[in-house]
Amino acid sequence: MFNIKTLSLAIALIFTVFACKKSTVSPNTSTKTNQSDTTNVVISKNDTLIIDTLSAKLISFDCSNVIVKGTLIAMQSASYVSFKLSYSGGNGKEFPIQTINSTGIKGLQAVLSAGKLQNGTGILTYNIIGIPETSGLAMFELVWGDVSCNVNVQVNKYQPISGYGETLKDVEGNIYKTVYIGTQQWMAENLRVSKYNDGTNLVNVQNDNSWWNSLKGSWCNYLNDSGNDTIYGKLYNWYVMDKTYNGNRNVCPVGWHIPTESEWRKLLVALGGYAQAGGNMKENSSNYWSQPNKGATNSSLFRALPSGFRFNNGSFSSLSNSAVWWTSTEFDICNYKVFYLVYNSGDLSNGDNDKRTGNAIRCIKD
Repeated sequence: MFNIKTLSLAIALIFTVFACKKSTVSPNTSTKTNQSDTTNVVISKNDTLIIDTLSAKLISFDCSNVIVKGTLIAMQSASYVSFKLSYSGGNGKEFPIQTINSTGIKGLQAVLSAGKLQNGTGILTYNIIGIPETSGLAMFELVWGDVSCNVNVQVNKYQPISGYGETLKDVEGNIYKTVYIGTQQWMAENLRVSKYNDGTNLVNVQNDNSWWNSLKGSWCNYLNDSGNDTIYGKLYNWYVMDKTYNGNRNVCPVGWHIPTESEWRKLLVALGGYAQAGGNMKENSSNYWSQPNKGATNSSLFRALPSGFRFNNGSFSSLSNSAVWWTSTEFDICNYKVFYLVYNSGDLSNGDNDKRTGNAIRCIKD
């Protein structure tokens, strides 16, 4: 359960926990070990795989003519980026997978899939994976026995897109504003859909006991009042996200998903950290949040509204005082991670909620 900072107005945000056992992982007590043939591979001090010249051997790299395909951008996942270089003196032997960690710019790896050298001349293709931490030159040290080559790949600066993006439509035709924040694109409104994106219905649960007992993806409006739907969106239980219970379905529009805890933290960093992010997210109109609505500027255009939540026992709380959103990250067998805002703090805080709690959902683009 998450614990909200002391509020000037008492808000009951401590949820009733139902009894459940935590999962455990038994240690592997087997005396057998998995061994692989490393006869042809030597690990250097910088974790670069070195191909042993006793097996797959070449004479030289053409380091002056490296061909880079694709573009690396700081703080964005590498996608379809690779480099090629020629070699001579290949002996036709097979070689294992080779993985090289970047230096200069951290966060990247160059991966050469297992293969076979040509006899004589040939070309090696290294695929780059990972997320570069900053811009500049990422260096990859290729080592093949006594032959080496340093390959430098440019990482461009990230040019953030700010402001509203294209509108988004869900499977029922509801239209949502979207907004760019840092490297991410978010919905600028809470989800209102009552179906998975394949058209399968969620369950509308209004009765308190039924809410407690539901093990299906379920939704409700705050106080079961449809008038709250357009403004605040729906409240959903955790089973909406659980692939075991929902048949591997997605409640967000195609191409979007429920954000992980890590993705929420990237949003938090982009908006100035815990102490500033909440204020930058909150709608600054006095029509929705209780006063003092501390720090509210909505400078991010996220337009967070105080949608409240539903306890796991079915009762409702905190409309106008708090906003709570699910993540897709598990805390333990009973609870999932959440992020939340309250009316008398400018912080964006995080905690964990019982799976049967009803919280809002914001989707993020894949």
